Amino acid sequence: MKKIILYFIFSLVLSGCQTTKTPKIGPELTFNLKSYEKVISQLSEKKTLTDRENYMLAYSFYKTNQSDRSVFLLSSKKELKDDDLYLLAVIYLENNDKESTINYLDKIKDKKAYNEDNKLAAKVDNLYLLSKCGELGKEQCSIEFNSLSKKYPTSEFIYKNMLLSHFVYQPNDKSNFLKIYNTYETNEEDLESVVLAGVISGQDDIAIELLNKKYKDKDKVLSIYEAIKDAKVNE
Repeated sequence: MKKIILYFIFSLVLSGCQTTKTPKIGPELTFNLKSYEKVISQLSEKKTLTDRENYMLAYSFYKTNQSDRSVFLLSSKKELKDDDLYLLAVIYLENNDKESTINYLDKIKDKKAYNEDNKLAAKVDNLYLLSKCGELGKEQCSIEFNSLSKKYPTSEFIYKNMLLSHFVYQPNDKSNFLKIYNTYETNEEDLESVVLAGVISGQDDIAIELLNKKYKDKDKVLSIYEAIKDAKVNE
């Protein structure tokens, strides 16, 4: 379950933590294993990579269960960007190295962007709290997540994803899923998160209905749905 919630948090990174604007990554890349493999194939052949290409290659390694290669690639950089640091924090948290996770998050906190970008601050603070939940316990962790949702109202969708944590959400709990479903914002990352929430809570019909409304293409809907379902199972 920890990997599921990390998956949700980390999907937010695709919108870009860096201060420079980058193109949006569509859900096909977010949920399609073949897309990650294609990124690896294409970028591995390049002699030099831009910062964004380096990050996408590292991220693709991570999504294909090659986290060690992600760490090696990022460690070779002279300067780590915010999204690089965040990726490393996620990888180390998944390996239960909470000390390293907090260390990388602290490096982001020391940067100017952390104090100026609420979305970045919300992501960092949510992951920081997740790394502390084992110590805090279920009740206190839930209280802290509620506090963060009020502190960062512009990042409410992050908190909705956090509802899927085993600290505040029980699988197959339809009422909690419907809370997410009834309040989600229509954007790429959030829609796919809601769909995965539906799959996890056994509300597959509603999940497919959401995809149908967006894509109007049964084959594409089925493809994305199966990829999301696979992501749930594999995570």
